[in-house]
Amino acid sequence: MYFNYISRSVQEKVNLLEENYFKPLKKYEEETGQSILPQVTTDVIHKIYGILDVNATELSEEIDAVILYPTASLLEHSYEHITSIYTHILWGTSARRHHLRKTKYFTCMCKRCQDPTEMGTFVSALRCLGTENQPCGGTQLPINPTAHNCEWSCNKCDIKLPNKVNRE
Repeated sequence: MYFNYISRSVQEKVNLLEENYFKPLKKYEEETGQSILPQVTTDVIHKIYGILDVNATELSEEIDAVILYPTASLLEHSYEHITSIYTHILWGTSARRHHLRKTKYFTCMCKRCQDPTEMGTFVSALRCLGTENQPCGGTQLPINPTAHNCEWSCNKCDIKLPNKVNRE
């Protein structure tokens, strides 16, 4: 099911590229007699889309545009690890990991994602309300933040919460 979702999503983007960029480029090539991109096959379009989709950085939420820094993206994929962020920094672990699975096709296992406190930021933490008769005031944190639908536990009382997020 997830693979079908990705395939449909990629094909929609490929169709968009083909319609808005490659067809006009072919028309321009015919009008001017220049050969700018001689092999515009479906495979080439998929490869270009894949490179942009995985390595490009979104410019902002307001516009649908990306930028690709070829050298910087190669550094991140080599042995020289550079800290990069592909999501919004204030998103909690669950939201970041979901976004990365959907847009960059990998499951993040960085130190922040593995730490229930998110490196002491407590971005995803919930205030524990305790029971009706005994307010707790503790903090609910995921027991295993990288596990799908992990249970949450209070750091002051015995109350545990299920995680029933239903994401693909």
